[in-house]
Amino acid sequence: MRKCIYCLKAEPEVTFTRKGEHVVPQGFGLFGGSTPILKSVCASCNQFFGDTLDLALTRDSLEAMQRYRHGIRSSERRPHKRVTMELADDERPKGVPKLRFQMDGTRGKVNMQTIVRLIDRDKKEETVIRYDQIDTFDIAPWLKRKLDVEMSGTKSKMLKMHNRLVARGLKFTAPFTYTELAPLMNDRKEVLLETVGIVDATTKRGVAKILFNFVAHYMGDDIVLNPKWDAARSFIRYGTGEIPIKMKTGTFWDMETEHVKLKPSGTNIKIENTVDGTVVGFA
Repeated sequence: MRKCIYCLKAEPEVTFTRKGEHVVPQGFGLFGGSTPILKSVCASCNQFFGDTLDLALTRDSLEAMQRYRHGIRSSERRPHKRVTMELADDERPKGVPKLRFQMDGTRGKVNMQTIVRLIDRDKKEETVIRYDQIDTFDIAPWLKRKLDVEMSGTKSKMLKMHNRLVARGLKFTAPFTYTELAPLMNDRKEVLLETVGIVDATTKRGVAKILFNFVAHYMGDDIVLNPKWDAARSFIRYGTGEIPIKMKTGTFWDMETEHVKLKPSGTNIKIENTVDGTVVGFA
């Protein structure tokens, strides 16, 4: 019998060796024979992580966008909830709406999203409705207002969105028209996009799991089975409580790179004990 480092349940040895828990989510790539895999996470926890935290981190985060730069594709398309990509203002000619794009992981390229943007210039409020939200979006607060409406996307979907908005009570002062964007953009093949990512509890739990796995793999299960790690364990596995994870931009490494072998397409992990200043690095 072996104890799972997350749920702390004792399970037969075989349930830990069938698949294993990747220290770094598999979606970020493998490292050949050096791929770090844990044998101390039970099948139930491993499946839970694969369906939730790993999925969010590898397909719906700023880190997920980096994987496509290195040619690591995804097998499916799904709307991003935590990442938005919009045409940079400096790239947007007059008359072109604020376009929004969606990463197509199967091709490693972006597609333009079909959206409608409702803008109340008097109250300085705006909202964006995706094509898949057109029937569920709470439109009541936006009715009976003076709005500017910007639509972008494919002609057929934009027409459907227009008709659904009319059916749901939004009044347009002009009939639906469609203008091809390519001529307005001077038929450019490349444009600059601004990408914004939301770091929520799910993202933090996913990052914390990598660090937790890292410690278990390189320092031993006994370390993380210590009750001192219960707060982190509960936060990662069940989403209860909170641990002080700080997300920051800027220089990742300070002076610790002397003994760290960096890879251009690798994953960098840095654990710092803010009490005694100990730093453990992995790249």
